[in-house]
Amino acid sequence: MASTATRRQLFWTDLEEVIADVDRLASSGHKSSGKWNLTQCCGHLADWMTFPLEGFPKPPWPIRLLLIILKPVIGQRQLRKMLRSRAMPKGIPTSPETVYLSNREESEEIARLKRAIAKLQASDGPYHSSPLFGDMSREDLFQLQVIHAAHHLSFLIPMDSQGTEVTLCKGNRRGEST
Repeated sequence: MASTATRRQLFWTDLEEVIADVDRLASSGHKSSGKWNLTQCCGHLADWMTFPLEGFPKPPWPIRLLLIILKPVIGQRQLRKMLRSRAMPKGIPTSPETVYLSNREESEEIARLKRAIAKLQASDGPYHSSPLFGDMSREDLFQLQVIHAAHHLSFLIPMDSQGTEVTLCKGNRRGEST
């Protein structure tokens, strides 16, 4: 169920902040100002954190051809833009296999995300090349994962103990509540 609240502004620097936010959303509850709930976000993020280690899914041929064309032209430029702005554009299509129904078990998807984060953190590479961005350094890969997580989790608004949406301080750059 979507909320009337706007998205949160999250400016994280590491994957530990992702885990802390997921734990907070799970324990306090949340409302969604987007299309996905916490379970769906965690499943999607776990997949994308696993792909650099295990390989990216092969898109259908027309999409694959488009990615082959776009990667050298705009892939690295888009990556640099996201790393600089600390934001991902809203509404970009994703691999259908990383979009889950809302009926999955929340605790299982949170645990799967935590395992994926731990596995990624423990790895020094080599990493599989991104279909759009190409090869990335470990630091760029980790920062992209943090930005991707902040993008999706920003649509989930934490609740306080009375069931009221937690608002953010104006100018708060780290996404902590008031």
